Amino acid sequence: MPANGAQLTHDEAKVEAQDWLLRGFLRDAIEGTGLFLDECLQVCELLTLAAKGFAKSAELNRIFNDLPRVNHKLHFPQKLNKLEREFGVASRFNANVLTLNKERTCVVHRLGVVSIPDVDDNDMLKINLQHVKFIARGLESGQEITLDRPDIVTTEDSMLEVHFVDHERQFMMGEKVKLEAHELYDMIITLWRFGLDVAQAIEAYGKSLGIEFPATQ
Repeated sequence: MPANGAQLTHDEAKVEAQDWLLRGFLRDAIEGTGLFLDECLQVCELLTLAAKGFAKSAELNRIFNDLPRVNHKLHFPQKLNKLEREFGVASRFNANVLTLNKERTCVVHRLGVVSIPDVDDNDMLKINLQHVKFIARGLESGQEITLDRPDIVTTEDSMLEVHFVDHERQFMMGEKVKLEAHELYDMIITLWRFGLDVAQAIEAYGKSLGIEFPATQ
């Protein structure tokens, strides 16, 4: 039981629970993305080896036993740098996921309180996300209506469009990182687009080595 007088009201407990869940999701999502980058590094090594057409046992041991341990110990930014430096694999969303990693570092190591290691030259921690906007475009008028709440009614036949836009959050020095519920979906969209981009870059790397990939449906 909480100490006498320290109990939270229902509304306070709701806010704290939501904050705990969102910050936990951020932590787990970035750690999961780090594991994804481990796999990407190994796949690139395997593509390089496959292009040679043969492999010695020492090379296989290095790729399947030694390298995974080495790559796993790298920090998140170092994994991104290694992919680009050694294999030319990069994503246009690298900057987005790096800001999420900075946010995750602040949450895990400083309990979400923005401190000197987290901020830029303007003493701010900036998070850059990809946000989905749903737009109804009138077939006759061409008028655009943003569908951002459930009670919007269109007055003519419309075409639904999906737009990806940048969404930035800023936290000042000393401020505590707090996420909004809708930003969970923005994180999912950001990491999804990043993952697809990296996968396509790895395929392009393999093709540059002369490796053929089966056609996708």
